[in-house]
Amino acid sequence: MTTALAITLVVLTVPALLINLYFTLLLLDRGLGLRDSLGALFRACGADTSSCAIVVRTPYARLFGGAPNVHVGILWNLALIGLAVLLTVAALALRGLTVKEPSVEV
Repeated sequence: MTTALAITLVVLTVPALLINLYFTLLLLDRGLGLRDSLGALFRACGADTSSCAIVVRTPYARLFGGAPNVHVGILWNLALIGLAVLLTVAALALRGLTVKEPSVEV
């Protein structure tokens, strides 16, 4: 059960991490090849990526301190992946524990 939850968490988190990575590459104006690959992936899903570069540079895409929202998104996604790894390790550790019944000598 816990392993299935961890797998589900990773499956849901990886696309969000890719989206945040795409927006970060747009914001920094770097990684043209990766940015184009991610943009093609999102366009295949029906997303309109033509206005993303404009939106990510607006003041509305920033936190109160001026940090871009995508930076917090990347940290959040990495924390969720870390949680999934922790859940998997804990599940495997618990599965390895066995309860030994006390032996009763008559």
